[in-house]
Amino acid sequence: MRKSSSVIMQIDSLLNPNESIFVNRIAESFETPQHCHDFFEINYVAEGRGFHYIGEDRIAAEKGDAFVLPVGTTHVFRPTAVSSKEPIVIYNCVFHPRTIEKCPNQSRSLSDFSNTFRCLTIIRRPTD
Repeated sequence: MRKSSSVIMQIDSLLNPNESIFVNRIAESFETPQHCHDFFEINYVAEGRGFHYIGEDRIAAEKGDAFVLPVGTTHVFRPTAVSSKEPIVIYNCVFHPRTIEKCPNQSRSLSDFSNTFRCLTIIRRPTD
């Protein structure tokens, strides 16, 4: 995907002050802009297949795949074709940073959690 300036999505635009987690379901199209955000995000491919453009990379994505995106990762999903009969449907799960800070965990600190998700994680559905 051609490098362009990306939209910066901010957690406060998705959550009310008393909320900590946001989940949505979207059939991706070519209208969604490439973007990055100031929060952790998990994407789950619920239906179809297409591509996940992450930075300069194009990664094939299909039903059952999951992506854990660190803060600041530029990305966008695209279907395989403009008039695809099988759209790529994504569930996005967004976590406010304070949610992670509140998690009771005696063995790990927030900085340990942040370090865990500094790089992109891709989880593939096992094949038969």
